[in-house]
Amino acid sequence: MTVSRRRLLEALGVGAAAGLAGCSAVDRARSLAGGGPSAPEGSLDALTSSAIYAPGRCVDIEHRMLAVRDIASLREHGDNEVASGLIDRPTGKAELGFDLDPSTVKTYAQYGPTEVFVGTFDRETLLESYRSDDWTVAETHHGVDVLLHPEQPERYAGGVGDGIFFTSTRERATPPAEFVRAHAEALAGETERYRDDSEMKELLSVLGGGDYVSAITSEPDLGERPPNTRAIGRALQIDGGITETVAFLFDESAPRTPQEYIDEWSEQWAEEVGSTGPLSSVEQATEGRVGYFSTSRPTSAFTGEGRVAARIRETGPTQPMQTLVDEQYTEDHGLEPPEATFSYRLLDDGAGVDCGDGDNAVAVTHESGATIPAQRVGVAHPKTNDIYRFSRCGYGYDDEIAAGDTVRVGFEASPGESLVVFWNGPHGNSEILPTSSE
Repeated sequence: MTVSRRRLLEALGVGAAAGLAGCSAVDRARSLAGGGPSAPEGSLDALTSSAIYAPGRCVDIEHRMLAVRDIASLREHGDNEVASGLIDRPTGKAELGFDLDPSTVKTYAQYGPTEVFVGTFDRETLLESYRSDDWTVAETHHGVDVLLHPEQPERYAGGVGDGIFFTSTRERATPPAEFVRAHAEALAGETERYRDDSEMKELLSVLGGGDYVSAITSEPDLGERPPNTRAIGRALQIDGGITETVAFLFDESAPRTPQEYIDEWSEQWAEEVGSTGPLSSVEQATEGRVGYFSTSRPTSAFTGEGRVAARIRETGPTQPMQTLVDEQYTEDHGLEPPEATFSYRLLDDGAGVDCGDGDNAVAVTHESGATIPAQRVGVAHPKTNDIYRFSRCGYGYDDEIAAGDTVRVGFEASPGESLVVFWNGPHGNSEILPTSSE
């Protein structure tokens, strides 16, 4: 099946612009094929890749995007805006959040709700930093100290090992400490690792040496993906400009060879990205079932509005696949909203409230129906976008809202007849609940 250029480019994360570069970029890709940049040599940092557990260990999702930044390599190009943008967050967080010398951070990775820092920092110094903010060590799990947030242990957790530490947040119904434990088990070799998945391993054999690498695998029934592929990856290398490599792991049942797909797709890619800036060269090749193409692009193609790192994620081919995987997971596993009704009434001036700083006090009452976890319910004033979750109105994370319970909220403006009560499910889905005014 021949895929349309628009569909392919959207799948790769490149918007199909109304005005393209015509045939010039295609001709340039053809004329320079075989004489341009090659895929990055090398592999992911060993400690980082050892700590990334196989998907399915947490949150019951089989595929998850991995993104890794080689901070040590990026530092060698610190005068490049893309390099400095990718360095900024991890080193800044290490310095401001953990009192670490930022030069001690060598690698930074993101995997689901967890951030992974690898470097030469001292373990005891890290633990002391956590303790100074009243975090507590809940346990030592497979050589990693698991730390819990002093006020919201159900939402935030950390992990400290030798030359590595993790920060994680709750995702869906899975507590953050569970993610830290999963990484600790992978690091200790007690569970499967994503790098050892045959598809991820084959993909990373081409992309693993990039300064920035993102990769994701996907089964056919879990999210959309480019035709006849099982995985997508992307790597950026700083070399004056940016060498960008996009790779695909093709399914064994694909009706055409990887080389045939790459010959076609690289031309489409060149035509699109060539409309945003000059391409100095394009090379396409295959290694086993992995087909890839590499292009040299100016730094300006990755900068502009917004933060550099965010722009890189938004324009990469792995991010759209991750979004579709998440949407498919929500569709398959999202809980049904509760059957419950609410009412609200305006209170007199000066009435006390449970949350909210405004002078317009409103009492919101659960009238009938199911008992609901407080963290899943909130009230909103649509016209002013004032939103208050009940879990921040005097209820703890594990508390529930039952029929007869009332929450008093102070809004900046009177909600009149427009106030809504909403429910957020554990998998990202939401619903407005029946609500009436008194």
